[in-house]
Amino acid sequence: MLSAPVSNVYAAAGDYTVLPAIAGKRIVVVSSYVTSSAGITLTFKSASTAITGAMYVTASGSLQMDAVHGATGQDECWILKTNPGEALVITASAAATIGGYITYRYELV
Repeated sequence: MLSAPVSNVYAAAGDYTVLPAIAGKRIVVVSSYVTSSAGITLTFKSASTAITGAMYVTASGSLQMDAVHGATGQDECWILKTNPGEALVITASAAATIGGYITYRYELV
């Protein structure tokens, strides 16, 4: 399992790459914790394709997502997957300071 920080000052609304694309692999996110300095909506994307709806984070609030092992009746647990060879992107609705982490793995495709 790998972990990456989510640490950025978003100067404006827009797309920000959290994890870069790797050819022949997809990114499988198993947990995420993100805080925001301002009220904002965040959308996780596989490159330019939304893989979540817009999720509202209040000023000084947080957003936590965790996979529950066995929730699907399978051994594999995850909360988000990118399309093969695509980056994991967060779209911010406004300027804010964002912090937190993403726990993930790569899956060969």
